[in-house]
Amino acid sequence: MSKKATSKLSKALNLNATAILKQATMKASEQHHRYIAAGGLTLLVALAAVIGSVDSTTSFRVCFGILLLTLSVAQLKVAADLYKHRNNLLLQLFQPDSLSLFMTAGAIASIASFLFAFSEYDATCALRQPIILTSITFMGNLLIGRAWRIGSIISSTTTFASSS
Repeated sequence: MSKKATSKLSKALNLNATAILKQATMKASEQHHRYIAAGGLTLLVALAAVIGSVDSTTSFRVCFGILLLTLSVAQLKVAADLYKHRNNLLLQLFQPDSLSLFMTAGAIASIASFLFAFSEYDATCALRQPIILTSITFMGNLLIGRAWRIGSIISSTTTFASSS
């Protein structure tokens, strides 16, 4: 084999090895995310089981708080990731800014739900409903706006299709 052919073969093997290494790294990263998700779901199920079985008000509040905090952190993480990657071409089709606002409003509603655990205070009773209902109304408005946009895009195509 000539030197030129040997160097081409060596380059091809190096590129192939690099591609295999990248693939293995991506698979390991995907596995890591799956383990985190599985652990999170296990934690949620365990906390829900504890909430359903406890008689103590204090332990209920602790478990309920951990559950809501976990859900809120997950929602805020998704909102931050959507905002961080908002210039990704694939993500731009899904309007990442409004999705990020939607997730943030959901996190605020989840955090405000923690006020239900402290029902003996007048301030929490007065605050929880406006905060939760404002967040849910904001989420509903975002959904209606997205549905209107999809409807306006599809109606132009149906008008064009029916005219021909």
